[in-house]
Amino acid sequence: MERSLRLTAPARDDGLLAHPWLPGAAVFLLSLPLLAVAPLNGDAGEQILAALQGGVRHPPGFVLQSLADRLFILLPLPHPATRLALPNLVAHAATVVALGCALRSAGVHAPPRTLAALVYGFFPPTWAMGVQVEVFAGAFLLSALVLAQAAALATRTAYSARDAVGVGLLVAAAAGQHPITVLTAPAFLASAWLLLRPAAGRARRLAQMAVPFLAGVAFCAWGMLQLRRGVAPPDWGNLQDLGDVAGHVLRQEYGTLTLSSVAPGASPLSGLEVLGGALGGAWGVVAAAACCVVGAVVAWRRSRVLAVAVAGTLVLALVFLAAAQLPGRDDDKAEALERLLGAAAVPGALLAGLALDAAWRAVGARWRLPGVLAAAAAPVLLAVHAVPKVDASRDQTLTVHARYLGAMLPAEAFWVSDQDTDVLWGAELPDGTRRFPVAEGLLGTSWYLDSALPVVEPRLHAPPQGTLKGLVRGVLAAGHVVARPSEGPWAAPDVHAEVRGPLVLLTRAPRPLVTEQSLRGALVLCQLLPALEGGPRAQHPLNRHLWRTWARAVDAAAQWLDGEARVEPALTAHALARALEQADASAPWKDLCPRLTQQLSAPVPPR
Repeated sequence: MERSLRLTAPARDDGLLAHPWLPGAAVFLLSLPLLAVAPLNGDAGEQILAALQGGVRHPPGFVLQSLADRLFILLPLPHPATRLALPNLVAHAATVVALGCALRSAGVHAPPRTLAALVYGFFPPTWAMGVQVEVFAGAFLLSALVLAQAAALATRTAYSARDAVGVGLLVAAAAGQHPITVLTAPAFLASAWLLLRPAAGRARRLAQMAVPFLAGVAFCAWGMLQLRRGVAPPDWGNLQDLGDVAGHVLRQEYGTLTLSSVAPGASPLSGLEVLGGALGGAWGVVAAAACCVVGAVVAWRRSRVLAVAVAGTLVLALVFLAAAQLPGRDDDKAEALERLLGAAAVPGALLAGLALDAAWRAVGARWRLPGVLAAAAAPVLLAVHAVPKVDASRDQTLTVHARYLGAMLPAEAFWVSDQDTDVLWGAELPDGTRRFPVAEGLLGTSWYLDSALPVVEPRLHAPPQGTLKGLVRGVLAAGHVVARPSEGPWAAPDVHAEVRGPLVLLTRAPRPLVTEQSLRGALVLCQLLPALEGGPRAQHPLNRHLWRTWARAVDAAAQWLDGEARVEPALTAHALARALEQADASAPWKDLCPRLTQQLSAPVPPR
């Protein structure tokens, strides 16, 4: 028989300083100066555009977040990104509070639960989600609430209708926010088992759970249909009925388990490896594992339902992270997987709090104050270490890159890209409108070919097989120009490429690889770079990726200047390319841009 958890916190834990709201408020206030002023990835760019103009986001749709963003975007703040990042910070701080409440329900004393909640609050992968434009802060909050509800129910033997309704609503909200919340299934099932265990009133409590859940699901389906605009992006998928909504949510054509698929022969990077790196390597992994094991034992001794809910969620999250693999081992892949780590951090923080409480109870009273003071250094050091990585307050790299693309993209070119930042954020044209490329990775899906592609590029008639090769060859055979990212020029003997800023133009007509337009690309970039206000965060992987793209654009200009025997500006352009390659705010690119512009404005000496 399951033992009821009836542990009550000591009286001294009931004061203001012991309240779970206190660490949440501290995390909120310390994070306010770090809020994003621009999107930091393509998903965030799509989220901002969807909030501004409506539209169904890419599968699975994130309907609850999208509906809420339509309200958040009205906040009186200067940057659209900040308007959407602020509610994420509220959600992140609320997650810290929810963890404290869950630990208090489990009988954990104030110092251990405050420490565990603060460590979660300042854990870099989860903290970053709280200051950026993302969907994960809300998802992790709902996961924490599901676990906190299970912990609270495990302390009681009598349940009310409010408990059952709360379970149904929470699960519906979690499903509408992000699929990653399904990892809290052990906690939901534990709560449902507790509510349905008493035979008296079982059918009534089942209905009290089911009706709010079904109502929430129906609301999310209705909301997704209301978000349609019939333009793309951000309006992915021509949703006509509930069947279309279900297919979009389940990512039927997009790939339900795309994240877990790894290209043959590729060296995969898994979420577990990224988690190990975020914990600080082998010793951090050992310490975290020891805390979780001890915490699971403590939870089992206090309440088996609590242990199943929390430890089961952690195990399921670790299995998910092990299966979440991406081909390649570069920084971009690690950054994408790092956003998922909160799924394990939420139950991990609860188990760590239980382990710390066991240590608190084991030591004598005379050692508790020194122990608290020593342990308090952990979240402080963690926060100081994480700030440079988390700070998004001066990062406008994607804004600059979108304007750079818009300035260099020929109006007549067919733009094709495999970069998420291009597909979801697009190019900002000089007149303020946006243009989006044909998404290479979606050409094999009928929903993209049928509904999105005709809006993105109405001149294009995709081949039946929907292959990139067939598409590009068809466009080139018709005498048109194809624009692609500079990372991957089209390799074919009858195709000629020209580097133009961040793009490579492909055509059948012979042309040199670098031209005077390549030089223009460097000058346009120099006009845009001052908007960065101190440069990018060197730690952000996407920043390094885009800055390397800019470095290649300037290097192409340097090669053209070499061919023209423009020695001084060529040397400056080569130095500028090397500085941009570093993606470091302290690099001398700020001084080199004005120098290059000044040298090119001088009269050209005779050759």
